[in-house]
Amino acid sequence: MGLLYNIGRREGIIDMKHIICGYRFMKSNGYVDISRICLNHSYPYKDIRVYNGKNDRTEKETGFIEKYLAETKYDDYDRLDVCRLKVTQQNCKFNRSDPLATYTLRLT
Repeated sequence: MGLLYNIGRREGIIDMKHIICGYRFMKSNGYVDISRICLNHSYPYKDIRVYNGKNDRTEKETGFIEKYLAETKYDDYDRLDVCRLKVTQQNCKFNRSDPLATYTLRLT
């Protein structure tokens, strides 16, 4: 499932818009769990203002994502994805004292 989180990039050269494109594409094909991953993977902190990239979405799309994040309860997969982002952002240095890292290590 996790390998499809960037499938929205099939739409062309787009930045943050890829999350809503991937969400729509996977949901329209009946893959609800993967559509959720497409959207959540760019928002580990459930804050619409925190993202990495250019905001090339419409106001309507941004509003949808904001509402979706507010109504979605993150699960273990989402928490694991946060750790993936932290490792990437820290040049692959996994800080074992980080509470989120400790939680993830208990899952494995």
